[in-house]
Amino acid sequence: MLWGMVFMALTNLCQFVIPWFWGEATTHVEAVLKNEAEGGLPWKLVIGVAVFAVGLLGARFGWRWFLIGSARRIAAELRADYAAHVQSLTLPEYAQLQTGDLMSRATSDITAIQRMVAFGFGVGLDILLHGVVLVSLLAWIDFELMLWCLPPIALTPLIYLLVNPRLRLASTRLQEASATLAALAQETFAGIHVVKSFANEDVRDDRFLEASGSYAERGVAVSRLNASLGPVIRLLMGVSLFVTLYVGGPRLVAGTIESGDLFKFFSYLTLLSWAFYASAIVAAIFQQGLSALTRLREIFALPIEPDGEDVTISKGLEVRALDFAYSGSDPVLHDVSFTVQSGEVVGLIGPVGAGKSTLLSLLVRLEEPPVGTMFFDGVDLATLDPRALRRRIAFIPQESFLFSDTVTANVSLPVLSADEKVVLDRLRLSRIADEVDSLPLGLNTILGERGTSLSGGQKQRLTVARALMPQSDWLIVDDALSALDATTASALVDNLFDHAAGRTVMIASHRLSLMRRCDRVLVFDEGRLVQMGTPAELARDSEGLYARLARLQSLELDS
Repeated sequence: MLWGMVFMALTNLCQFVIPWFWGEATTHVEAVLKNEAEGGLPWKLVIGVAVFAVGLLGARFGWRWFLIGSARRIAAELRADYAAHVQSLTLPEYAQLQTGDLMSRATSDITAIQRMVAFGFGVGLDILLHGVVLVSLLAWIDFELMLWCLPPIALTPLIYLLVNPRLRLASTRLQEASATLAALAQETFAGIHVVKSFANEDVRDDRFLEASGSYAERGVAVSRLNASLGPVIRLLMGVSLFVTLYVGGPRLVAGTIESGDLFKFFSYLTLLSWAFYASAIVAAIFQQGLSALTRLREIFALPIEPDGEDVTISKGLEVRALDFAYSGSDPVLHDVSFTVQSGEVVGLIGPVGAGKSTLLSLLVRLEEPPVGTMFFDGVDLATLDPRALRRRIAFIPQESFLFSDTVTANVSLPVLSADEKVVLDRLRLSRIADEVDSLPLGLNTILGERGTSLSGGQKQRLTVARALMPQSDWLIVDDALSALDATTASALVDNLFDHAAGRTVMIASHRLSLMRRCDRVLVFDEGRLVQMGTPAELARDSEGLYARLARLQSLELDS
């Protein structure tokens, strides 16, 4: 950035000196015509113009190279910081945001900031320097003539004061419309199977048309304001140049100003006029950049997951009188208390919406637990470092998300890279090794976005294989086998329990057949822990929810 400003100063120096040489040349030609000097231009003037012309080319290249290059590097660092910040947001905050809007801020908004850094600050300072130096040169050449010529151009700042607030508001609305359009596109393309299954294409097309129309209207509003600045400033430029000729011409004839000085004055006034015209472009870039910066600050102002103490979870878990509610909703967990010993296998069962998934999300800090309600090894879970905690826990969520990458890359994600033998072992444990082997490129097969080329059961088993890659202290399974048939699910759970032997396991499921393999089962209903015990103990309580669920599932199997 500093070298860019140095080269910009050199550019200005060349721009200021070259008209001076031409003015001296004009004075010399006038003297030759009056027989007051010998013919031909002095070689010093010719060499001077040539040297500074070449210097001008080099200096312009230099400031653009360094200043624009610095702006690109700043934008790259800003995008990296932005991505890191977004990934560090708490899930409740992240859930309030639209993916398309986040993408729009990461691309178009940061690009606008990049332009502001390269041209807004750099060229803006250059224009300020132009103004100070050129006005000083005009005053030095002919102060009285300057007083006649500057008033029209001096109206330019007043025009900016009137237009800039409207331009900034219009730029902000344009960027918001761009974000809305991006969010709509992202949702539609990501949910294309739903759109097609309901023959909803026409409805989505209408929404696209409406969003595109809004974006176009706001773009026209910005363009209209930008376009209004240019002609007005050019008109003022023309008036100033006209005044120069109108006042300076008779003075030249009267001999009160030399032709060379009038040439210099006219050249410097032209440079000053174009500096003011460029300021209109810079003002538009600056307003767009400020609007983008405001939108980016909104994201950086959101709270991120706090750092905390390092994690050891070798002794077990204690939950004390846990109450929890999502923001703006009714409580989903009420007065839940239980303990889990190290190495114990604990099942969670209950109707849909009973609170099982919420409890497991709190355990891995995907949701923030209330202070003083959950403890690992006697340490409050709310004080632990979330990332360090998650490295200790292998979590298999309900949603089976796969990236558009190879099978190997998806499975080895928790450890970044892994030996092929280890990947194959985890695939065998997840009972999907044969199906992966039948894919066109085996482990190197690129899966479609979100794994759309696979069935629901295949995605779930690959997600299980991924969770088994690290040697975690705990294994938590949140109803992640719902797309599998009973036989496959049962065999897979056997493999899971064998692989996790000696480690603590918590598994939530609707299938009682899986609960019978657990040391203890926690039964939830409407956010409350209503039963707790071994599978045999719960089965003997014929009036309890566990026994009723068992009878209901037995009837479903019989039918």
